[in-house]
Amino acid sequence: MSEKTVFDDGSIIVTTARILAGGTTYAVRNITSVRMNTTTKEIPRKAGFVSLLSWGVGGLMALFGFSVGSQGGVIVFFIGMLIIGLGYSMRSRKGVETTCSVVICASSGESRVLESEDCDHVQRIVDAINEALVEG
Repeated sequence: MSEKTVFDDGSIIVTTARILAGGTTYAVRNITSVRMNTTTKEIPRKAGFVSLLSWGVGGLMALFGFSVGSQGGVIVFFIGMLIIGLGYSMRSRKGVETTCSVVICASSGESRVLESEDCDHVQRIVDAINEALVEG
């Protein structure tokens, strides 16, 4: 049976006989399974300047509203407190970074072949390797 290319995107080539990824060749006959591994980590957002600015503006509005003491002053005070709360929430928010990887399992152990933030791309590669396992 001849070798058929199942997937080729320039960074990884999957054929019915071998997988070429990152300068390494893996024989399909030695692969027992393949899976996608997902890793998620939190990363802090850098909203420092906007956060400090909103704390300052909110603090001044709260001070002004508190010193005036009238009904309008109370409204200004509460708006200032809301702006301070907004500044705090912006400062404490965190982002999430997800990385997906192709993991090949063989009798010799597991190998992480490729990592990417594009999980759809990684899933297409896993699907192609599974297809090569079935056809190979």
